Amino acid sequence: NQSMLFDTIVNIFGPKESIFGKLSKNDHINHHILPKASVLLVEDNQINQEITREYLMHIGLDVTIAEDGLEAVDKVQKEKFDLILMDIQMPFLDGYQTTQKIREMSQVNQPPIIAITANAITADKEKALRAGMNDYITKPFDPEMLIEKMRFWLKRDIAEHCEVKKWELPFEVYGLDALNACKRLGGNEKLYLELLKAFVDESKNIFRKIEKGIKKREKEEVLSELHKLKGLSGNIGADGVMKLSEFMEQAVREQYEQDIRMKALQAEIQGVHQSIQLIINHTIEKSDSKVNQGLADDLDEFMSKVFQKLKVALEHFNYTESSRLITGIINSRRDLDEKYGK
Repeated sequence: NQSMLFDTIVNIFGPKESIFGKLSKNDHINHHILPKASVLLVEDNQINQEITREYLMHIGLDVTIAEDGLEAVDKVQKEKFDLILMDIQMPFLDGYQTTQKIREMSQVNQPPIIAITANAITADKEKALRAGMNDYITKPFDPEMLIEKMRFWLKRDIAEHCEVKKWELPFEVYGLDALNACKRLGGNEKLYLELLKAFVDESKNIFRKIEKGIKKREKEEVLSELHKLKGLSGNIGADGVMKLSEFMEQAVREQYEQDIRMKALQAEIQGVHQSIQLIINHTIEKSDSKVNQGLADDLDEFMSKVFQKLKVALEHFNYTESSRLITGIINSRRDLDEKYGK
């Protein structure tokens, strides 16, 4: 009968699921929200700025950036901040000198200053405290540790929780802890991708400076660039590059095994660059998949209307119209098979 014929046609030609496949679901992770507070972030590197600012804003803080110590001193003189996050190695004034100048100011209520440093050695931590800093945290920062530091020094309790998408890659990538790095950005996949692209260019530039400095025996310049590379790589999740940068720092300070460690560092950087390209390619493919998903949804809606017309035509024994609609359905599926290989 007409009903069975219609059901058979729908079963053959109707979409059981999107012909372009289903998008994968995201898991979720919890993050904390702190009550509003103003934070001055003193950091000279743009990638580190973006990573730290994104997370601070994500947990509910107002963030002002100073790109060096001189700018930080000027901002503290003009504005009131509840807390200062202070990088150590910066041009003009380093973090220690900047802190000393801030502590020499006459404000009654001085803000707590937390050092952010890629150096985890005890001597650097003690030097930070002697300079007038209240606490320290190492790069790459652990989000939960940063939350605890903020909560303690701002004297504010956690107000609420919120859910953030956890970015998942369908494959392992060499040399990158992408999930934890993206977590430090509050799950901001778009920003993480931008920072990965920026890291490729910046790490190449830094490595060239390191090579040049070694040839010219400019020890302090080499150590400065290695320190920068260590912090950058840690923040994007390139843990191998971070560790090899630290090994290279030791080799430069003690003047041994520099050649072999430089080759290892270069190989690791190149491996990370290849991984970043894989991630970028995957993201482009995923973006194309979303576009195709939208096209599939539109197609499903169109076909639903065609099947409805077919049902009415069959119920009224209008076989001429029914034949026309069925031919149209068959031709549409043939065209899609040729275009998408389905």
